Amino acid sequence: MGRKSRLPIIIDELPSITAGPLRKAGFFKEGQLNGGFFYVGGVEVRAVGVMNDNDSRLEIGYNYEGQRIRDTIPLVSRLSNLGKGTIYEFICPISGKKARKLSFYGGRFVHFSVLPGALYRKQTRSHKWREMDKRFAAYFELDSCYDQLNDKYFKKYCRGRPTKRYMKILNKISQAEQIDPQQLIDEFENWKK
Repeated sequence: MGRKSRLPIIIDELPSITAGPLRKAGFFKEGQLNGGFFYVGGVEVRAVGVMNDNDSRLEIGYNYEGQRIRDTIPLVSRLSNLGKGTIYEFICPISGKKARKLSFYGGRFVHFSVLPGALYRKQTRSHKWREMDKRFAAYFELDSCYDQLNDKYFKKYCRGRPTKRYMKILNKISQAEQIDPQQLIDEFENWKK
């Protein structure tokens, strides 16, 4: 008989559902039954959003390992902190905790606190790796910074002043251009020893 794996569950790698995209897809319209389907980790999930004044929920059905599973995920709504619109949150069917994101684990959609020994990807990295990541992250993110700058809808200025996002990207680019690729290679070689 094989041993149980001691490797932690990585939360970042688990398929999940998030309230925002479901709201944009029209599942959470007040006073209506709104249905459709979406895919989570290769599993087709059929869902119906039931939105009433006193009872809001997402009823879902899917096949997992040959079994047909039906589940009800209660929803809670609250006003946005900006005063524009409503924010929807799931209530985990197992723990009862509020969350905007539920992870798919063991055939159920659950809050991450239910997952035994679960860690985020960053928590599994060694101290040295995190230090290297801090020092050279700007260099590795250089291409994505240029992609953001060249995006069709990127706004560089607002009312004649540069935007905060634009200034952050320019800062990252200037930091990345100060890093010598040879220095990066030397640091990596020393790190491996």
